[in-house]
Amino acid sequence: MLDRLGMIPLDGLLIDLGVSSPQLDRPERGFSFRNDGPLDMRMDPTSGESAAELLRRVDEVELEQIIRD
Repeated sequence: MLDRLGMIPLDGLLIDLGVSSPQLDRPERGFSFRNDGPLDMRMDPTSGESAAELLRRVDEVELEQIIRD
């Protein structure tokens, strides 16, 4: 994509992946792979559905599409 936009070569690239240490370090946030906790994974735990709720709601085909997209 960058090549098509004429932006190659690059001297560097900064990417914000969206998660931070407090999110990974607190098991109750649902992002931790080191500690047990609820499967939440919401950036704002007060809105929307958790990852656990999503997995209960969708079938395998829809989950595959979500991961692919």
